[in-house]
Amino acid sequence: MARKAKQKAKASEAPRSRAFVACHQAETGHAGHGPVLGHPEQAERVRACGDRLRANKSLWSLLKKLPARRATDSELQLAHDESHIKGLTKLADLAATGKTQFVPHGPMCMNGPRSEVRVDEGDSSDDTYVTSGSLEAARFAAGGILQGVDEMLMEDGLQRGLVLCRPPGHHASRARSSGFCLVNNVAIAAAYALSCEGIERVLIFDWDVHHGQGTQQIFEQSDEVLFISFHRHDGQSFYPATGSPFEIGCGHGKGLTVNVALPQGFEDLALWSACAQVLVPSTRSFKPDLILISAGFDAAAGDPLGGCSVTPQLFGLLTREILKLSTETAHGRVLLALEGGYNVDVLAECVEDVMTALVDEVDLGTAPFASAPDWLKGKSCQGPIRKTCEVHKGPPLRLPMPLSKAERRRSSELEMEASKRSMSKDIKEMDSQSAESAQSDVEVSAVSKDTELTTDRKLTSEDLSATVQVAEGRLKARSPPCIRCQSVACTPI
Repeated sequence: MARKAKQKAKASEAPRSRAFVACHQAETGHAGHGPVLGHPEQAERVRACGDRLRANKSLWSLLKKLPARRATDSELQLAHDESHIKGLTKLADLAATGKTQFVPHGPMCMNGPRSEVRVDEGDSSDDTYVTSGSLEAARFAAGGILQGVDEMLMEDGLQRGLVLCRPPGHHASRARSSGFCLVNNVAIAAAYALSCEGIERVLIFDWDVHHGQGTQQIFEQSDEVLFISFHRHDGQSFYPATGSPFEIGCGHGKGLTVNVALPQGFEDLALWSACAQVLVPSTRSFKPDLILISAGFDAAAGDPLGGCSVTPQLFGLLTREILKLSTETAHGRVLLALEGGYNVDVLAECVEDVMTALVDEVDLGTAPFASAPDWLKGKSCQGPIRKTCEVHKGPPLRLPMPLSKAERRRSSELEMEASKRSMSKDIKEMDSQSAESAQSDVEVSAVSKDTELTTDRKLTSEDLSATVQVAEGRLKARSPPCIRCQSVACTPI
């Protein structure tokens, strides 16, 4: 009895979980997918993130650890063709026989090392490899996010979390693997969530440095998913050469694909500004029931593939502001899934900052993305943001147009002129009120003198009558004539 009481007391002292983290043993343990010939998409990416979180004991104690489940064929086919899943199964089976040829290549379009996996049968993108354990790892990667959705929809479930999934997913389209991605984890989760009670609209926000063309292709005709991507574009010279602001979806989904195509080397302020001017109004217009984030960290400074200079702290800040935004429409539901990020130390730091933001209390004292902190680096990249807003200024999102530099300058001048006019008007009104007050004081003084009584006699009815007559005479002298009879004595209606 004493031992049970002690265990119960110890359990009650444990801090309550504030967010969840999901991962799976296939990647954090024996690494079922890879490694292959120095390919940047390595199992060490996920292991480094897990090690960093566990080392932060105070943070780790606030996390609920969810084991990933294995996604079924039917769940994978929520976002993919049956033939695609069968093709991956065949490739994995073939890889198990050893009939594969790994051919190293020079720099690829993402400016990083590439290893191509050639398989005797089937088709695979030349930057995406398949081993005997790849499909199984992909099932658990997708299943980890599905487990996160299940947690959120439980009666007492946590409403925010991060899934350390590998391989990544946002480049995988309905029928093809590419960009290190075998199946589209976030797309599968979005389709799964939409099949659940209480979820009618899902926002997918992709902040990976590469455009998530796979996610875009899967949902471009859907009116149930809003897809927003902020990515490096470089005029279609950067992988995957998609994500122009003019790609807006089609059919029922027209207008629900939103791309901000940023230049090489963009920094903190560019992402913050895009969130403030595009993400916030789009989310408020669409009113999602769930926010999914394709959380790639290859835009961070030091990443070998990204070529940009975003600080790890910025991703934590974005997460905090998105949590605020989620309380307006999505019941606070925010689920992040790991995409890119190939400098393992920088990646782990980014994940720690995001996870810290997820366990912190949401500050609802200010509006989301209302004021940019002073420490944000770089330019705001208003050109690309303005282009996106111009494309989406009509329905369904009706994004407000940001002002150009000349318009901002003119707006500031107009505000100053209006302020001066208002001040001048206030001064005139104060002068007028002062003059009227002075005139009133003079009249009251005159009436007082006319009715002044000596202390040696009593106030009589004649005195009161005389006082009233004097006051009425002075007031009539000030009154304007009646508009009907032009008589000062006329009683106004």
